[in-house]
Amino acid sequence: MPIDVTGSDELPPQKVMQTAVVGTNGSLTYRLNLHGFPGSGWAFSYFAEIEDLAADESRKFRLVLPGKPELSKDTVNIQENAQRKYRVYGPGYPNISLPFTLSFGFSKTSDSTRGPLLNAMEISKYVEKNDGSIDGKYGSCSLSAHRLFVCTP
Repeated sequence: MPIDVTGSDELPPQKVMQTAVVGTNGSLTYRLNLHGFPGSGWAFSYFAEIEDLAADESRKFRLVLPGKPELSKDTVNIQENAQRKYRVYGPGYPNISLPFTLSFGFSKTSDSTRGPLLNAMEISKYVEKNDGSIDGKYGSCSLSAHRLFVCTP
């Protein structure tokens, strides 16, 4: 089915959002080596319900980030958060400190009948850009980022 990704040029392409990894046993876990980290950056997950759930089914889950319980408290309910079926929902953290090795997961809540689902994720690092000047007295700094979409077919 087509996934609604309108509203921003910053969202993953529709083809990416039409695929997903589903935690059929109730969880999805990841361990990633983030080249260029540790450092500050942002991390976003992108979700779109791609399965037709029955009226008595639900998909609710939490981010599990070891050592950061304050980031592991919100519940994701894709259909509710996206405000309708087949529409992208992209929660994340625009300013987060990340290690070189990042372990995290998604775990279904006790009132959920289906395991978590992940369509895509983006992790970007803030990098200092120094344009400098000819005499070395004046420089300008700004932040830029390297973007990476990890597609999860």
